[in-house]
Amino acid sequence: MKYLSLLFVLFYTHCAIAQAVYSQDKFTEVRDLQGFTIVSHQVAGTTKYGLIDMSKRFVLEPQYDQIKAWSTIIKFIAFKYNGKWGTMSVDGKTIGQPKYSSIDFLTIPMIVVLNDKRGFIDESANEIITPQYDSAGYFTYTDMDKKDKAGMLARVKRNGKWGFINKMNQTVIPFQYDGASRFILMLAPVMKGGLWGYIDPTGQLVIPYKYTRVGDFNKDGEANVELNGKWIVIDRKGNKLKDSEEEDEEDF
Repeated sequence: MKYLSLLFVLFYTHCAIAQAVYSQDKFTEVRDLQGFTIVSHQVAGTTKYGLIDMSKRFVLEPQYDQIKAWSTIIKFIAFKYNGKWGTMSVDGKTIGQPKYSSIDFLTIPMIVVLNDKRGFIDESANEIITPQYDSAGYFTYTDMDKKDKAGMLARVKRNGKWGFINKMNQTVIPFQYDGASRFILMLAPVMKGGLWGYIDPTGQLVIPYKYTRVGDFNKDGEANVELNGKWIVIDRKGNKLKDSEEEDEEDF
């Protein structure tokens, strides 16, 4: 434990006190990044990256495998070191220890993986849900028309079963499903006993378990599903509208 603590202190000290001195002869400026500039150089034939501020001072030493930021909405910069991702606030004052094996930047909150468990961080890299789930999907609005953030739910898997949680990590729909997908138009596909149906945000079964494969509902309130070996189109009540012209299998 003392050894790990020492490594942690050394890492922060190394990041906080720049050792390298920027020189245009030694480093290549890659691109600007939220008020900083990514620079690169070669170390034993491998490209390593660092981050300099406007005064050409290193805020991240030129030793990282990758440095990324995805949009101005996200208020941190991510860096990869020895296969692990860490974060730095955009003001350069807060640097987090590299610990995540991945950070998924597609939506906010973002899914992170630590020791093969999934959790979530917000746009400032605060860990709002400790990594604890075997698998996880993005938080989505249960009602796209209202887009109420308080009503956002994520599907997560624990002990072999899927359930749905809110941003406070409260279980809204219990862990009971063999498969699950996201909510779209107030309905989410879930599977029990090898067959799929659809539930509403309260967990009430709206369309019975009877489909072997299913798709999400589109903006017109239609979904492609497979029933008895044939693909059909259903509405949000489960009524058949027509035969499907194409398969729409989702990989849940």
